[in-house]
Amino acid sequence: MSRLIAFVSCLLLATSALAGGGRDSFDSAAYGGYGLTNATTNSLIRQLKRDFQRCSSIPWTYRYDCYDDAYYRSARNLSRNPSYEPAAKALEEVGRKITAVLNENADPAKPPLRKGLNTYRAIKESAETKARAQVADAISEAQTVLLRSPDDGDHFTRIASALESNKVLLRSALLWLGHLLRLA
Repeated sequence: MSRLIAFVSCLLLATSALAGGGRDSFDSAAYGGYGLTNATTNSLIRQLKRDFQRCSSIPWTYRYDCYDDAYYRSARNLSRNPSYEPAAKALEEVGRKITAVLNENADPAKPPLRKGLNTYRAIKESAETKARAQVADAISEAQTVLLRSPDDGDHFTRIASALESNKVLLRSALLWLGHLLRLA
């Protein structure tokens, strides 16, 4: 009987790890349930940073779809905790705006990029500057919403700061692209 319990326990642990429930994954219910908590905020920030890093490792024409996925995933995870509603709505709005950028600038000539279990669509190279500006504006708007949201700590401020790292990645890539164009 104890072997059966051990087997079922191992099976449940393996299943949760495969579903993204490993130590570094984000789950607001697992980190204090409801209310603004350091554990939930820290977990979200770690997830965002990992997602932004993952997105920066793929070709830039596919990054927007990756960013879209990151913002929607974060919003979905936060939506389980009503105390984080302003943050969930702000992140979802960024995702919605990135989806609009993707739909408006999709490059049907490029095949989808498969990275792990995810598939990403490309945007047209000619739309890069406009897309970066639109996404940076969407991030700035989300930061403003977060900074104006009532908070009994610095949770929303910290989330807004994490979004800044994505905006910096967008700007630095734009500067790098501009430098390459001047050299050509």
